[in-house]
Amino acid sequence: MNEPTSFVDLVKTMRAAQKKYFKSRTQTDLQRSKFLEHQVDVQVEKLSQPVPEAEQLALPTESAAK
Repeated sequence: MNEPTSFVDLVKTMRAAQKKYFKSRTQTDLQRSKFLEHQVDVQVEKLSQPVPEAEQLALPTESAAK
């Protein structure tokens, strides 16, 4: 199976794994589903962190826009 390359792909892959598990109820599919759920949780945590002020892009000021 191809590895997800973005957050959206990761979530789609996780949902597919969950659906597969609920159809099969096999231990292997459950483990894959739980692994992907953990990966999504990790990404959500990373994306939820505030960006340090030093790394934020500055917006143009009104005087610079004129």
